Amino acid sequence: MGRTIRSAVLPSLLVLATCQSAIAAESWNCNGKDATGLLPKDTGLTLRYDIAGDWLERTMQSPMLGSDYFPVPNAHNEEKVRTVPTRFRIIANTDVGIVAVSVEVRSTPQRRQEMGANVILLNKTTGAFREAGVISMGTQDFAGGLCKRN
Repeated sequence: MGRTIRSAVLPSLLVLATCQSAIAAESWNCNGKDATGLLPKDTGLTLRYDIAGDWLERTMQSPMLGSDYFPVPNAHNEEKVRTVPTRFRIIANTDVGIVAVSVEVRSTPQRRQEMGANVILLNKTTGAFREAGVISMGTQDFAGGLCKRN
């Protein structure tokens, strides 16, 4: 009887491990627009969201800006791009969508307290995403656009 249980449990564990790795490998490529007003009008953003366990890892590429807030060209007269990785804690991940949050609470050297949260909403059925934040001084939309599942 002991062998029967082992022979039934091992294949089940292998199936479970395969399903877990498939969930962890979920990723989305997204194109959106800056909603902060800091980038020149109609400047596009390229984002990638990867699920890694309880985390949503975001990699964002946007133009590198000069002191005049316009994109800085490189030697080939193309815009320089900066890549910004950020991790968000997944609050919900269903067939409908993903909700993930990043929180920051800190004191500045001037003894000011700053706190806030950034939220990502990704609708898996439509591909729409939105990223917004709440900080101690107000709220801010950061970006929005469409994603395609990899």
